[in-house]
Amino acid sequence: ENKIVKIKLLRYVDVDLESIDNRVFNDIEFQEFNSFKSEKRKYEFYFTRILWQSFGQNEIIKYKSTGKPKIDGGYISISHSHNQVAIAFSSIQEVGLDLEMVSKKVEIIKLKYLHANEKYASLKDLTIIWTIKEAIYKLFDFETLFFKEHIEVCSLNGKCIVNVDFKGEIQRPFVETISIKDNFILSYAY
Repeated sequence: ENKIVKIKLLRYVDVDLESIDNRVFNDIEFQEFNSFKSEKRKYEFYFTRILWQSFGQNEIIKYKSTGKPKIDGGYISISHSHNQVAIAFSSIQEVGLDLEMVSKKVEIIKLKYLHANEKYASLKDLTIIWTIKEAIYKLFDFETLFFKEHIEVCSLNGKCIVNVDFKGEIQRPFVETISIKDNFILSYAY
């Protein structure tokens, strides 16, 4: 937590979906929860609501047409990875967040997201680059913002430096990355 953003992470275990506390949902959320075919998606949706309650905001999470979550009294970003959910909340400005387990997945797809100038020394570095780009994408919420062309992670040493070149304008959002136990990376941007 800092003056701009508060982030919380919840690790959960799979539970019997028939025995969960449905009071965390309003009527619309309950219908949405029941519409999901995937148990994984149901867990993510349910535990996101559980974690969101801990922020004490008493606001319903809605979604833009792009899929980005929104609330009336501030800004929110959500990420899920391997039975974990993370939420970033800011009452004053847009925020983007991504949580990812370090895995070979990011190496397999690196040609799709690595900028020509980006350097990495390990699978962890690749995961950091990926999570930064996901957080930036969620922050800006432009469907035509492309990881490889528009987002360049210039430095991973110390403070992350990121250039976002979109529509001919360079922006440098604040970005921070946190290593979490069990080989997870969380990056956020505002």
